[in-house]
Amino acid sequence: MANPQIVQSKKSLEHVEGLPTLTVCSNFGNKIMIFVTQYGRIGTMVSAEVDGLSHGEYSTDSMSSIFTVKVLFGMEEPAYIVLARQLIEEIFRSSNKNSILLAISLKDKSIPSLKCLKNVIIANRTW
Repeated sequence: MANPQIVQSKKSLEHVEGLPTLTVCSNFGNKIMIFVTQYGRIGTMVSAEVDGLSHGEYSTDSMSSIFTVKVLFGMEEPAYIVLARQLIEEIFRSSNKNSILLAISLKDKSIPSLKCLKNVIIANRTW
């Protein structure tokens, strides 16, 4: 009997710009799920993927890769799209994973908050 694949997850409760922020990062093998909330619930679900190069090949060089970010449901917040784009770039560069789902609900969408949040997520990496 083959061993079922175990989902790796890391959970963290940090104060981001003074607000308690729960993050959960889970690696499902083919996709990374990142849950971030300052409200205790999901507000928006964003998908970010690496589509490859214009030549149709993948490269770990994020500068020559094409990324697609789209809101699956919820409000189309520019801050969420920017964060998802930065995260898929970092995740792809460090692990070659090419797809994430970001479930997010933030009170503070300022640039300092997003930078801090990105660092918290990367510190809790499961990829």
